[in-house]
Amino acid sequence: MLRFGRNPAATVYESLGSRPWAALSPGWHNLGLWAGHGDEAEAGAAVRRLVSTLASELPRDADVLDAGCGLGVQDALIAETARPRGLIALNITLSQLVAGRAEL
Repeated sequence: MLRFGRNPAATVYESLGSRPWAALSPGWHNLGLWAGHGDEAEAGAAVRRLVSTLASELPRDADVLDAGCGLGVQDALIAETARPRGLIALNITLSQLVAGRAEL
């Protein structure tokens, strides 16, 4: 049962924790961009494919904001793909930012 405090949305995201049961690949909260048969073996590639596809459209040497970054596991891929001047990760929950930073 969730207890909704001053920020109900943050409460929901806090409840996901750093290892959500529905994550297709550890730390990733997106559903991916699938290109194969849709089997479980492709899940890790699918979540990375989605991020790299989107990041490839970002301008090079610009400042990038990852709004709603969750655990931030995608930020290394965004940096590698887009080569931004700066990358800021912003999230509604402090616990996910802390957990993500611990994984770096």
